[in-house]
Amino acid sequence: MPHFASIDFEDWYRDVEGVPGERRAAFERQHRIVLDCLEEAGVRCTFFVLGATAERHPALVRELSARGHEVASHGYGHERVDRLTPARFAEDVERSVAVLEAITGERPIGYRAPYFSVTRREFWMYDVLAERGFAYSSSVFPFGGRKYGIADFPLSEQIMPTRCGAEIIEYPLAVLDVLGGRLPIAGGGFWRLLPEAVILQGIREIQRRGRPFTMYLHLHEFDPEPLASHRGPLRNFYVNLGRSSIKRKFMGALRELEFQPFRGAGRLP
Repeated sequence: MPHFASIDFEDWYRDVEGVPGERRAAFERQHRIVLDCLEEAGVRCTFFVLGATAERHPALVRELSARGHEVASHGYGHERVDRLTPARFAEDVERSVAVLEAITGERPIGYRAPYFSVTRREFWMYDVLAERGFAYSSSVFPFGGRKYGIADFPLSEQIMPTRCGAEIIEYPLAVLDVLGGRLPIAGGGFWRLLPEAVILQGIREIQRRGRPFTMYLHLHEFDPEPLASHRGPLRNFYVNLGRSSIKRKFMGALRELEFQPFRGAGRLP
């Protein structure tokens, strides 16, 4: 049973929060911490790379590829899929592919929607991806979240039908069945809030049930320096809450399971 580690490679200050200024040192510091963790654990993973970030940091993206990590697409401008038309989504994806292929010399086959912003209303996304040669997505959080998620989506990978007939595999993020509900346990803010013992127990339970554990984190969550958004004190409190525990939890998970990139798994090329 393959398990998948993934990192969203995006410049939190510039491309997510819109904080003015370069802050290059912060981004490169975050990048280095994550690569060192993966190197120490001997793990290769998938980086879902934002096109706008890649344009400013091409050498770092080339380094990912050179170290054996998969470079996949996170779109170009970190726009929510549920706020785009199919035509605008296609433009965003094509722009990201052009940037990544120019940097690495290899066309990405995987995609992750910013903010996991895919509901059943956006399943046209798979048509757009299939028509552009993508083989998989990891964009669905199978729980009923306030801003994203599909509460009744299957918990293991699914072949999504497309009008062109090509197969697109969706790898949903990890959730744990608890008391008739679903507990998100894949990473991100959930890892910042959950105790490490709960995360490790969840990993073991998902493995026991024969399901892949698909996890994700963001580069900025590894930054040892406090993050500072311009959106106000509540936003700053949230993004910094529990962040100091992320590196320890990440290394614990990497020791618990054998992780691999999505590319090369199962039916994927």
